[in-house]
Amino acid sequence: MKLEQKLLGIDYGDKKIGLSVSANSLALPLAVLENNVEFSTKLQQLIASEKISKLIVGLPLGSLGEETDASEKVREFVRRLRTTIQIEVDYYDERLTTAQVKSLKIRGEDDAHAAAILLQSYLDRNVHNV
Repeated sequence: MKLEQKLLGIDYGDKKIGLSVSANSLALPLAVLENNVEFSTKLQQLIASEKISKLIVGLPLGSLGEETDASEKVREFVRRLRTTIQIEVDYYDERLTTAQVKSLKIRGEDDAHAAAILLQSYLDRNVHNV
């Protein structure tokens, strides 16, 4: 993966969606948006303003790596996004990201921090090991 690509990490939730952004090979918490009818429009604006080239979407898998009902919710969310947003999407195993945020005792915007941990893991695996 080219380092000049700017990525947006997404930690999907039924009520809130955490977002993070890459800055070279570092992931930074960006925002938490409400999961409502305005989300797609706000996401499109963010993609344009931040010049995002790819979305990294957390995929909640079971303890053995199997797909779950939550995985299907995320895949459906991405299918809906693709009707209005034309950008490359990669799914990434998000197991343990929320637990990592809670263990760090970060106050506020847990979802954005979970998205940053997810994106940092993706970057570490795909950038640092090239």
